[in-house]
Amino acid sequence: MKIVPLVTWMNNSDSLIIKDVPVTSTVIIMKDALIMVDTGMVGNPWLEEDLSNMGYYPSDFDLVINTHLHPDHLGGNQIFTNAAIILSQKEWEYQTSLETALQKTDDPTRLLLSRGKKLDDSTETLARDLKSLAEKYPLRKIAGDIKQIRFIEDHPALPPGLSLMPAPGHSIDSQVVILEGSNKRAIITGDALYHRSMWKKDYLPNLHYDAEMFNENAERLAAFKGIIIPGHDHAYDSRSEQYIVTDVIEI
Repeated sequence: MKIVPLVTWMNNSDSLIIKDVPVTSTVIIMKDALIMVDTGMVGNPWLEEDLSNMGYYPSDFDLVINTHLHPDHLGGNQIFTNAAIILSQKEWEYQTSLETALQKTDDPTRLLLSRGKKLDDSTETLARDLKSLAEKYPLRKIAGDIKQIRFIEDHPALPPGLSLMPAPGHSIDSQVVILEGSNKRAIITGDALYHRSMWKKDYLPNLHYDAEMFNENAERLAAFKGIIIPGHDHAYDSRSEQYIVTDVIEI
């Protein structure tokens, strides 16, 4: 099994969420399956170029797995026209409900406060960002053809050596991809482990569905022994605490 993390950058200087942030999509190459985990931000011009440089087209992929349903992790879903798209129904229902409420409200800050967010220096900017994203990139528009979607709750078939584990907190039902190779293990965490070190900080708690749950799960994931691919950082080996410098990781 081979793993190829693809790290690109998002930058919107007016945004709290999308400002000088790396985002990771990961290609998994198996004997009988080609898989993409997370597809980056909408309009990412580098994803298809990176795949082309590897010798692949989006139409070659069998599966797309979305760790969660924020637009910086599923924005490229639409280009994978032949893939089954695996995601959480619980996430889908929560996110579409939130987007509808954000689209309708004239006061997104009050809406977030009514949903349990705390008022701090970031709340108004976060509310503005989330409303803008809900209007520009609604889930039903960017997640891909509904005929391609397979809900995790329906137990879709997954290739041997690949499994999913819930790790809620950043979102209501974030999923972690677990890979068992012949010699090594790896996890692809999405934003359940945002960054190699960021889980140790109380970083913008209002970004999370449940900040306390996020911290608990992130600490547990950071203790994993093997290769860790966070949602917004480069792959690293937790045993040596070193970033992995090779483009292709064999496990």
